[in-house]
Amino acid sequence: MASWKTSRLMSFDAASSHIRCHFNEALVGLLREVRQLQALGFIVKKEVLTEVDTANRFYRYGMVLQQCAHFYNNIATEMIPSQKPSMLADAVEFEKVLMSPKDASGRDITWHNVSALDGYVRRLSGVAERLAISNRQLRQWHNVLAGKVVALMSTDLVRHKDKWVSAVKDMREIFSRLELQGYPGERQEVWRQHWDFQLYKALEVQYRVGLANINKTLPEMSVSLVYRQHKLQYDPPLEELRMQHIGTHLNGFLGLPLRMKGVSSLSERQGFFAPIADADPAAIARVYESCEGLFGLLADEIKKYQDWLVFGDVTGELEDYVEQQLFGLTAKDDEEDEASLGTGGAGGTVTAAAAATAAGVGDVGDWELN
Repeated sequence: MASWKTSRLMSFDAASSHIRCHFNEALVGLLREVRQLQALGFIVKKEVLTEVDTANRFYRYGMVLQQCAHFYNNIATEMIPSQKPSMLADAVEFEKVLMSPKDASGRDITWHNVSALDGYVRRLSGVAERLAISNRQLRQWHNVLAGKVVALMSTDLVRHKDKWVSAVKDMREIFSRLELQGYPGERQEVWRQHWDFQLYKALEVQYRVGLANINKTLPEMSVSLVYRQHKLQYDPPLEELRMQHIGTHLNGFLGLPLRMKGVSSLSERQGFFAPIADADPAAIARVYESCEGLFGLLADEIKKYQDWLVFGDVTGELEDYVEQQLFGLTAKDDEEDEASLGTGGAGGTVTAAAAATAAGVGDVGDWELN
C-alpha cells in the first residue's frame, strides 16, 4: 500500500476526457475495519496503526480531490449549454489548477509531500467552489427567466400587452444585473439568444390566438347614437370609429412582431420576430374581413330606428302635421271652417239675434248666464 504515496495526485484520461484521482480507496476500508476491531477490543499491530495514521492524514485530501474530479467529469451535465460561455473564465481557471498539481518549484505534487498537497487542495477547492456557485446562481436565474416566458405563453397579447412589455423589460434587467456581477455581456450572448428563441415561441402562440379573437377582445370603444341635423348618426362618426379601430388597435396588434425587441443582439434589429406575422396571411385577411363585417352590422343598426324619425322631419308645427295626417286638414282648411260658421245659406249674414228668434228662444238680450 506504500506505493501510492509517491504517485501523482491525478491523471487525465484522453480517451474518456475524464480526470482520475489516484487516492488509494483501500485506505478507507482500512480505517473502517481498524475502528471496528478496536471497538471489539482487539489489539492492532503497530505497523497497521502507522498506516491508519497515514490514512487519517490523507483521507480528507483524498475526499476533496475525488469530489473535484467527479465535478470536472460531470460538469458537462451540470451546466446549461447556453450558459457555458458565461462561466468560461471560472471553468478555465478550475481546469488549469486541476490539470497542474505542481508545487512552488514546478514539480508534480505527490501524496508524500503533505505541505504542498495541503496548499494545492485549498487552491483547487477555492476555484471549484467559485465555479459551482456561479453555476448554481446562473441556473437559478435561468429558472426565473423560464417562469416569465411560461407565463407569457398564457398571457393575452391583445388585452395584456403591458404585461408582455413588463416581462421582457424584467428579463433585460436580469441580464444587466448579471453583467454588473462579473458576467460580461458578450459572454451572455448565447444565453440571451436562447431566451430570444423562447420568446419567439411564446409570441407565436399568443399571436395566433389573438388573430382568431382580436375583434372580440380589443378594448371597447364608446359610441353614441344621436339625432342631428334631421339625421340619425353615430358620435363619433362611423368612419372615425373605423379609422381608430383599424389604424390604432388592429394594425397596432398585427404589427407587434415587426416592432418587438427581445434580449439579445439578434432581436435588437427589427425583423427577428417578423416571420410570425408573415406566416399566415390568410388569417390576417380574415381579421380585416371580420372587422368590416362588424362595421356593417353597426351601419345596419341605424336602419332599425328610421321609422322613429318621421316627426323629426316635420318642418312646421307638429300639431298641424298630426291633423293633416289624421283628418287630411290643413291650417287653411281650419280658417275656412271657422269662417263658415258665421255664413248663411245664400251667402247672407245671419246675426245671433236672428238665429235665436228663428229657434224660438226669445230675444238674445234676455239671456242670462247661470
